[in-house]
Amino acid sequence: MEHDNNLNSVSDEECLAQVAKLIEDYENCVSIEDAVHILSEIESYAFEGVADAAFIVGLAWFDGIYGEPDEGVAFQWFLDAASNGNSEAQLMLGVMYEKGWGVAKDESMAFKWKCESVKSGHPVALHNLAVSYFTGSGCDKDWCKAFDAMKKSADGGLLDAIGDVGMMYHYGIGVEQNFDEALKWYRKALELGGAEADFKIWLIEKCRRTLPCSKCR
Repeated sequence: MEHDNNLNSVSDEECLAQVAKLIEDYENCVSIEDAVHILSEIESYAFEGVADAAFIVGLAWFDGIYGEPDEGVAFQWFLDAASNGNSEAQLMLGVMYEKGWGVAKDESMAFKWKCESVKSGHPVALHNLAVSYFTGSGCDKDWCKAFDAMKKSADGGLLDAIGDVGMMYHYGIGVEQNFDEALKWYRKALELGGAEADFKIWLIEKCRRTLPCSKCR
């Protein structure tokens, strides 16, 4: 890859600030022409190994900003970004390996990159990791680990995880069944706009009214 001497003359902090501004401008574009123009500038940073820039270029190829979507090219850019610590690219690689998008399907590699994204602090990655533990995709099925990861994700405020923690308490999956805890999490999901939370609250309350058993109390 060719290097841009002008980029080498600025500090890492200045470089990241310039990339952040370009990404902001790109995300606010109102036309494909403007987006492609800004992407050409972002690309110069991506070729220099700036992870955030490489992720945006990969996303542009994935979304078809350059023309037809190309998952294979997108995968390579995501790999560059992920290898340099970009948590979004790491999670995207996990999804692409899981789905077989732009690369041969490989559940163990999907699990590996989800774990890397969790280590890098991506808020959604914990939820994805929990689902992998729940289903045994790329790892041994472990509902206790699934609950632990889901709870951490829910504590971080992710709506899907909040509802899923309620479900796990509701049915005793990976944790002792606890209707009071289930209701607490379902109600929190409902406050945040969870679509099915009101129905699940109704199910528990109906159970308590009609089944005078210890589990429903």
